[in-house]
Amino acid sequence: MAVSHRTNRLKLIGTPAVEQLQNGRYQLTVNCTTMNSREDWYSANKARVFPDFGSLESAEMSIDGLAPRTGEAYTDMRLVSVQSSTQQEKYIVTLVYQTLGASFVQVKDDTVNYVENGLRRVTRQSIAQSGTEFQKTIGTTSITSQIDGETAVTCILANYEVNDTDSYREVTEVYIQAGTLSETEDKVGSQLAIVKETFASTPSTPSGYSIASEQESNVDGISTKRFTFLKPSVLSLSISERNGGTGTGKLRIEVVEAFNETPTSTISGVKIGDEVSNVEGIPTRRFTFAKGEGEIRTSTRPGRISGTKEVTAVSYGTEVTPTGVLISSSETQEDGYIQFTNTCIQGTIEGTKQTYKDVVQVEVPGEVNCTTVAVSSGGISGDIAVPEAKPRTRKSIAAQVTVEVLSTPPDTASVAFDLGAISCSVTSTNVSLSRGPGPTVTVGTNAVVSSTGFTQNFGASARIQTYPGCFLTEESSTGTVSYVSSSTPRAAGSGIVTDTFNSNRQTKCVGTGSTSATGYATTGIIKRNSRPIVTDLAGVTYYEVITWSV
Repeated sequence: MAVSHRTNRLKLIGTPAVEQLQNGRYQLTVNCTTMNSREDWYSANKARVFPDFGSLESAEMSIDGLAPRTGEAYTDMRLVSVQSSTQQEKYIVTLVYQTLGASFVQVKDDTVNYVENGLRRVTRQSIAQSGTEFQKTIGTTSITSQIDGETAVTCILANYEVNDTDSYREVTEVYIQAGTLSETEDKVGSQLAIVKETFASTPSTPSGYSIASEQESNVDGISTKRFTFLKPSVLSLSISERNGGTGTGKLRIEVVEAFNETPTSTISGVKIGDEVSNVEGIPTRRFTFAKGEGEIRTSTRPGRISGTKEVTAVSYGTEVTPTGVLISSSETQEDGYIQFTNTCIQGTIEGTKQTYKDVVQVEVPGEVNCTTVAVSSGGISGDIAVPEAKPRTRKSIAAQVTVEVLSTPPDTASVAFDLGAISCSVTSTNVSLSRGPGPTVTVGTNAVVSSTGFTQNFGASARIQTYPGCFLTEESSTGTVSYVSSSTPRAAGSGIVTDTFNSNRQTKCVGTGSTSATGYATTGIIKRNSRPIVTDLAGVTYYEVITWSV
């Protein structure tokens, strides 16, 4: 007689199969046939014959649900698989249930094997209903593993894998005994290092070594730590050469990577750098040494003085000075060495460098002559004193030009065509006196006495004229003009008399100063220009002197 399972639409075929699993778990396989074998496979009928994954074996289905019979239901028995098949005209539905509770239960006994270096590895599989929280921590959670009568071994959770379905959550846990998984020797720079891979432990430091690095690593999917041990040593050394070949460079730079050691320079250099570095992940200190020695560069350029050249030598360590007169020197402190730069003038410095002809303008002195000039007007004539001047002039002459370099600028005692000492001046005076009749006074009636007075006017003026660059040819002159300035008639007794008066004007020129071109030379130096060119480091200044002469 058919019996339904969870719904009236699923009829049992025979008796369900029951399998007892470890740790109190069971698996139940139920085969059922449906009421309408021709149509129950339709998509529209899925909910009638297929229960939800993870649903309890005892739970009624939503369509035509049916409660279990007394004693039929297993505790925590949940659907993990459902599939259909056909047998002749029947549509068969097979449902598989397993015990899945709210806490994890081991599926089977632990699997024990051994990893490198003999450390025990325990693999544990556990299962629970879907959504059950897994609360274990890698590197912290531990178990004890014991085989037969051996001493229990503590193992620590190394990793785990979670397999989630709608029915269950299955966890595979891997526990490993704490300790060193492997020990190898690896090259780090030029040194051999001891490398230990460990799990959940810190290894001992080998004798004579120091720990160089500690890194997170991975071995076969297991989180491990890699410890690298090194002896205090130089891991790498390199020397770069500048301004020369290998071993002969004027500047040598040595870079040393060292672990727990302060190295000594192999080139006898000066330490110019000390910084934190690393070699292949190993924390190190990078030391930089420098040594400079020898001439690295010589340059030549035309000198500032005609007929010379300037040679500059640059050297490290030992100062190099070119031959000649030293005009500049510098010393620069670089990283670990001294750079010297010296410049010298080579060639003949002092002496005549060039001669040529040039046309120059020179001055010619003027002449001043104190003389008189005849004047007349209205029948009156005379002389007046005047200065007659021939001004100084300029003319072009051919001059010899000499260009010299001297350490002492020459003095010029006298200069040709120099009018500086020639000069004169003329004082001109003008003096006049004029007289005329004044009023007449008469007294008496019979014997008449009369007297006539007079008037007079005196005038004087003077001016001074200067004549730079001129000399006197005649030092003085005088001019005079005399004439009747008035004629006045007057009664005298029974007659008439005439009173006349004269006027007189006198002019003078008096020169002072040069009376000849004394000091004026027409040969010798016309002019000279001098300028400093360069001063050497001994304090000697060299001058360029250009002289124009006739």
